[in-house]
Amino acid sequence: NHPPMTSNRIAHLEQALRARPDEPMPAIRLAAALVDAGTPARALELTERAIALAPGIAAAYAARALALRSIGRTGEAVDAWRQAIALEPMRSNYHWAFGWALAAAGRRREAAEAFDQAIVLAPDRFERRRSAVLFMLQTPQLDAARAHLGVLATRANVPPDLRGEAEIALLVLDEGARLRPALQTALRARDPRPLGDAVALAPAALLGED
Repeated sequence: NHPPMTSNRIAHLEQALRARPDEPMPAIRLAAALVDAGTPARALELTERAIALAPGIAAAYAARALALRSIGRTGEAVDAWRQAIALEPMRSNYHWAFGWALAAAGRRREAAEAFDQAIVLAPDRFERRRSAVLFMLQTPQLDAARAHLGVLATRANVPPDLRGEAEIALLVLDEGARLRPALQTALRARDPRPLGDAVALAPAALLGED
């Protein structure tokens, strides 16, 4: 059973789908809500329906990717994100989620490239840079991590606590491999959630505006 607010939202979206069964967006919105609610199998069916109705809508492939990832079909989720990005290449949210799908598939270098593209498209999403740094330190891709830390340490509109954290991180990075585990621990201290959870957007939010 879903929580009352979630159930009410799903009921409203079900009603919208019944009212407009030949339009793709009601099915896409309901699919995203179902993934949020932990019902990805039905969400996947709805995305297939939406794609059959309108194969040129990027949001349908994005919702499909979310549903596939939720049921563990990571390789197919990667392909679905690629299709969504081909249709809407300027959506930073899509590149960001694509990166996490690639990371889940063990394709870490490609994941870092997707994160970089997301950051290029939305350069002031500073928490994304921070999350990308954490990921790149694990890979490790130290030059890329250092470049993002440099932005965080010097950009005037970065929040002061994040800028200070980046300045310290740059100093630690320069001390070499011996201190990198301590750096990862320090960066996580401000947000102790698992790496993927700390940056993942809810499906409904992911399909919205960047």
